[in-house]
Amino acid sequence: MKLTKEQINKIKELRKEGKTYAELSKIFKVSFSTIYYHLNKQKILNNLKKYKEKRATYYKERYNADDNFRKKEINRVKKARIIRLAQNENNATNLNSTTTIKKQTKWHKTLD
Repeated sequence: MKLTKEQINKIKELRKEGKTYAELSKIFKVSFSTIYYHLNKQKILNNLKKYKEKRATYYKERYNADDNFRKKEINRVKKARIIRLAQNENNATNLNSTTTIKKQTKWHKTLD
């Protein structure tokens, strides 16, 4: 069940009044994690953004410092491209339409 904006606002109000996550999940007939997500959405998104930035930095540093890692990463990306091309060709054949491949990121262009 998808919560409406009104329901999310009501959840926030009830939480400020002291209702627990468990009580809110029973009232709105959704899971505890759904209540948690909507009450902490910005915090969750900020943490996800930080994680992605750290992961990207780690890979860039590893890629530039370790030749063996760089070779493995190049092969992994090439295999992924081949699989994606095959999937796109199958989809185009099945749908009788042309599909476009996602634009490569700047970082992946350096892998070639």
